[in-house]
Parts: sequence; structure tokens; C-alpha cells
Amino acid sequence: MKLNPDCIRDILLHCEERCIDLKGIKFSGNEMTVNKTVYPRNVLWYHLRQCDLSGYLYGAKQTRNYYLVKDLMPKAHEILENIRNDKQWNKTKEGAGKIGLLALSAIGAVANVVSLIPGVPDQVREVGKTASSVVNVATKVIGKKEKNED
Repeated sequence: MKLNPDCIRDILLHCEERCIDLKGIKFSGNEMTVNKTVYPRNVLWYHLRQCDLSGYLYGAKQTRNYYLVKDLMPKAHEILENIRNDKQWNKTKEGAGKIGLLALSAIGAVANVVSLIPGVPDQVREVGKTASSVVNVATKVIGKKEKNED
């Protein structure tokens, strides 16, 4: 399944708002509304698992009938500070999309940059060009190395 950054953000915002004590919250049912968006169970559970594997969720537990989240980890609160605002979130997605990085760690990194630098989409575009150049050079070097090994 392809990662949906909006679903990740919705999960983090939902948990932040509802995880008041360590009893946590349960995600259950075939369709669930999270932060005003309806997600099918398989999509939401996949993204909950990705959040858990990325170290954003505390005390997450999946059973046959529900997915329990006790709280957010500090790492999740940190990223939320940079993506809570819709305007910042849209800039983050735009910047990450321009450089072709929509992985959780990349979104977090772009969100940090967006929160610190005015006019970031232009600067992210430049970083994207640089990142693309590095990838191209690395690919060529690996290709040459493989040829030499043959």
C-alpha cells in the first residue's frame, strides 16, 4: 500500500487530541473517521502500523478487533508542531513532493525546514535538484563499480 501523508497527519492529530490518559484510544470498525476524514479499516490500520514502526506511537497494540494507541511519543509531538497548521502542512507536502520524498522521515525533515525558512518551496526545489544530482552521481558510480567487478 502506498503511504498517504494526509492519513499519517490525521492519525497524529487525532491521537494528540484524544489520548488524555494512558488508557488510550481504540480504532475499530470497518470505516473510521479520523480528523474529519473517513478511512477504510485496512488503510487506517496500515498507517497506524507505519506510525508505530516509525516511533511515533506509544503503547500501540493491534488485536483482531481494534488498534489501541495509548499516547504519542515525543517525536510525534515534535513533527506535529511543524505540520499542525494547514498552511504549513500544505507547504510541507508541496516541498516533499517537489523533491520526490514522501517517506515519513522525509516529511518530518521537510516540515522542519518549512517551519524555519520563509519562502521554502523555492529553496526546497533547489535542495531537490541537489539531491537529484547526488542520486544520479551515486547511480553512475555504482554502475561503474558493478562493471569493474564483472
